Amino acid sequence: MSLGDAIQLRTEPGSHIPSLPPELLSSIFETALADFHPFDANRHVRLTYFTHVCSIWRNVVISTGKLWSSIVCGVLSDDEGVEFSHTFESIGNRVQTALDRSQGSPIDVYLDSPYADDHLGLIPRVFRQLILPQSSRIRRLDLNLGSVEKINGIVPLDYSFPSLSNFVFQTGYGIRGGGLIRPFPDNFELPSLKNVTIDSPFHVSLEGARVPSLVTFYQESHPSSLSRVIPLLKRSTGLEKLSMSDNQPNLFQKSPVSGPTIFPNLRYLATANPGFGGWLDAPNLVMLDFRHRDLDFDSDEISYNFGSTLGKLKYVAISTPRWYSEIRLTSIFEALEGASTLEYLELRSLNRADILAAVIRLQGGPYSNIVSLCASPRFESLSFALDLSPGRGGPLIPCLRLLRLSSNNRGAAPKEEYDKDLRHQIDSLCSLRPKLRTTYGEIVSNGGDVDQANLDLEHFIEDAERLRSNNRM
Repeated sequence: MSLGDAIQLRTEPGSHIPSLPPELLSSIFETALADFHPFDANRHVRLTYFTHVCSIWRNVVISTGKLWSSIVCGVLSDDEGVEFSHTFESIGNRVQTALDRSQGSPIDVYLDSPYADDHLGLIPRVFRQLILPQSSRIRRLDLNLGSVEKINGIVPLDYSFPSLSNFVFQTGYGIRGGGLIRPFPDNFELPSLKNVTIDSPFHVSLEGARVPSLVTFYQESHPSSLSRVIPLLKRSTGLEKLSMSDNQPNLFQKSPVSGPTIFPNLRYLATANPGFGGWLDAPNLVMLDFRHRDLDFDSDEISYNFGSTLGKLKYVAISTPRWYSEIRLTSIFEALEGASTLEYLELRSLNRADILAAVIRLQGGPYSNIVSLCASPRFESLSFALDLSPGRGGPLIPCLRLLRLSSNNRGAAPKEEYDKDLRHQIDSLCSLRPKLRTTYGEIVSNGGDVDQANLDLEHFIEDAERLRSNNRM
C-alpha cells in the first residue's frame, strides 16, 4: 500500500487501517522500509511520512524503537550549500531524533563522509558529541571517511563497545598518505566483535585490540598492512571466513611468523597470496576463492603453497588477469591436486579457453570428480565447451553434471553474435550429454569487489546444489 492510499483510507468512514493492532502496524512499517538499505537516510524520511497519516500511525512509529535502530550521520543532498552552523544543527537533529526514538535498543551507526571537502570537521563533531556517548548500544559501526583530518577526528575510538559485533572501516583511495591508523587503542577489549571489514590505502591495524569472538575478517587495503593483521589473526583461532587482498608473494615470509597457525573452524578463504600455506593451516577449509589482481610478479616461477588446506576442499573459484600465462595457471592447478574432494570449480575471467582445456587435462588431479564447472570462454575459442563432450575423444570430466558459461566478450565480436554462438555451442553440448545441465550468465567478477565475488561463488554453488537436491544431476 502506498502512502497516498493510506492517506486516502484514513479519510474514508469505517476504514480499518488506523485500528490495526500496534504490533501489526509496526510489522507493516518494517516491510515498507525493506526497499531501503539500512544506512539509507531516506528510511527516516519514509518514517516521517508515516507520522503524518494519522495520530495512531504517528504514535506507533515514534514508539517502536527498532524502526529507528539505523543511525545515519552524514551530509544529505538537502544540506549542500547550507551554512556550516545550519548543517550541524540539521544533522544533529536527525541523529538525536533517531537516538531518542530508538528508546535504548541496539543501534547500527553509519558515519558517511567519503569526500575530503564536505564540511571537514562537522561529521566528527556530531559523531563524538551525540553518538559515542551511546557506544554501549552500538551493534554495528560503519565508518566511511574521506580525509586525514576526519580520520584523526574520529580515531582512536576509546569508548567502551560491549555490544559491537560488526565493524567496517573505509577511507577514500584518493587520500595521500599511507601512515598507520589504529581505530582502537592497544589492549582494547571488543568482546562481542565478530565481523571486521577494512578497505583503505592506509596501514590499518587492529593488532593491539583483543577480539576473542572474531568470526569474519575482510581486508581490502594497503598490502603491506597485512603483516600487521597476522598477530590479530593468530589470536583468532575461531575464525570462519577470511578474505585478504594481498598478492605479494613474499610478504608473509618477511613477517614475524614462527609457523602456520591452525584455524580449525575456517571454512571460507579468499586470497591472492600464493604462499598462504606457509602461515595458515585450515584443515576444514571447504571453499577457496583464489584471485589475483592486475599486478604482475617478477617471474612465472612462483611457489603456490596451499599447505594442508586441501583435505576437505569442495568449492574452488579462481580469478586471474587476462594476461595470465599458461605456465602460471598450470602451477595453480598442480597445487590443487591434493583436493580429492573437489566438486565445484569456477574459473573467472580466463580469456584463453585453450588454457582451460589444457589445464583440465592434467593427469593425476582431482578434476575427474568435478560435478560443476563455471567458465568464461572467448568467442574465438568456444571449442572448449565441445571438448567436454564424449563425442570429442571422451569425457574429460566424466562426473560433470552442471556447466555454467559466463559472457566474457572483450571486443572480440559483437555481443549479439557472441551470445548467439555461445548458446549454439551449449545446445550442441547438451545434445551430446543429455544429463548435463547448463546455465548462461553475464561476466563473473574478477575479485575487485569482495561482496560481489563472494556472491558470484555462492550463486554458482546454489545452482549446483539445487540441481543435486532435485535429483537432476
